[in-house]
Amino acid sequence: MIKSEASFRNIFERHDAIMLLIEPKTGLIIDANNSAIKFYGYEKAKLCSMNIDKINTLSQEQILIERTNAINEKRNYFIFPHKLANGEIRIIEAHSSPIEFNEQQLLFSILHDITKRKNAEQALKDSELRWKFAIEGNSDGLWDWNLITNELFFSEQYKKMLGFAKEEIDANLKEWNKRIHPDDKKKVFDDLNKHINGEIDFYENEHRVLCNDNTFKWVLDRGKIISYTSDNKPERMIGTHSDITSRKKTEEALNKSEVQLRELNATKDKFFSIIAHDLRSPFNSILGFSELLIEHVKKYDDEEIEKYLGIINSSTQSTLVLLDNLLNWANSQTGQVNFKPETVVLSSIIQPIFELLNSSAKNKSLALNYVQSEEIEVFADLNMIKTVLRNLISNAIKFTTSKGKINVYPVQYDKFVEIAVSDNGVGMNEETQNKLFNLETNKTTLGTAKEKGSGLGLILCKEFVEKHGGKIWVESELGKGSKFKFTLPLNKLE
Repeated sequence: MIKSEASFRNIFERHDAIMLLIEPKTGLIIDANNSAIKFYGYEKAKLCSMNIDKINTLSQEQILIERTNAINEKRNYFIFPHKLANGEIRIIEAHSSPIEFNEQQLLFSILHDITKRKNAEQALKDSELRWKFAIEGNSDGLWDWNLITNELFFSEQYKKMLGFAKEEIDANLKEWNKRIHPDDKKKVFDDLNKHINGEIDFYENEHRVLCNDNTFKWVLDRGKIISYTSDNKPERMIGTHSDITSRKKTEEALNKSEVQLRELNATKDKFFSIIAHDLRSPFNSILGFSELLIEHVKKYDDEEIEKYLGIINSSTQSTLVLLDNLLNWANSQTGQVNFKPETVVLSSIIQPIFELLNSSAKNKSLALNYVQSEEIEVFADLNMIKTVLRNLISNAIKFTTSKGKINVYPVQYDKFVEIAVSDNGVGMNEETQNKLFNLETNKTTLGTAKEKGSGLGLILCKEFVEKHGGKIWVESELGKGSKFKFTLPLNKLE
């Protein structure tokens, strides 16, 4: 458990996200990471002596209600206004859940500053109201279309918006038509014809228009028929073009932010899962069997002692792999993974991994084989490739039944090496294969001996292999084992 808390402390201090540990009953800030100190602008000693009530600008009653919701796990997602040391109010998004740390029940809060996002959302709402303002004197372009002759009047501001001088645009429908982006034309004319045919009261469309400098601007195009001929045919239609390029860029940025937020939420959920469950289980096993040995060491014969020591050793190795994956994953999320490729002999990596995992394989009577016809060198980061191979071989051990076999063999091609880790274990169906390398869809599964995992191993494998310019994939059939393959460059990438 000491190692688990040390690992948590390491991630807590180094993570870019703002993190706080809060005493749930009083709201006292127990600890804050470096990102929190930088964000709030207080010295650490000062911040860790403050109550969250002094930062959160909601009423004390409301803060207590929300803190109680977090403690009771009724809610773990909140949006609060927080006051910085300089008096500035920032809008933060908080994910808060109860954890046990240093034998204390605390609230662990991960916070993100979403002030810019909230301001952008408000800006979007405001921009939608612009069309209601008077046309003359504003930045919108005006057009006036004679549906009988197809003549079009474009205001000076309309032409200026597209980068044209007063006399540079022909006043007809053909001129307007040729400036619409090809991908947008069908939707534009579908919406336009719906209004002309009386299906909708008002024409409105967002599309791209070609400017004088051959770039495209996004415009909000609105219009309405204002007069009809004596036989009730549409005669005249007027409308406006509003430049919404900036808004579109903001929307694109918001969409990217939403994707990043989903990834952060998946990261947070995975983090909590590992801390709360995956790290606890192997430590319970180690403690349980070590206590048995301590209490009954004089009663057990050598065979029983060797059996329990083997279980402790196997659990320790699993925990080491889990902790190493957790630290590597945390570093990868913050961009702190060092990538230092060098020329490496494959056998010098694989044999030590076999020795490390031999106890786990021995407990299940599995054979570990490295098959090669010659010494093969690759140009790779030593630590990353160790992590990849250790995870793939550990997975093969995990999902192979007793007396099975696991083979590791490389095949050299012209510019790269393909390395395969195969087993004759339980295998998997196509649906499971499609979810393996995605953090949001990859769900950890118990091994053939009820071994647990975090689900991070294959995510790291994919990330580290792709860092080398390689690729990783799986070939498997349910009940017939699995074969994980990945590629590495033979020489330095150009």
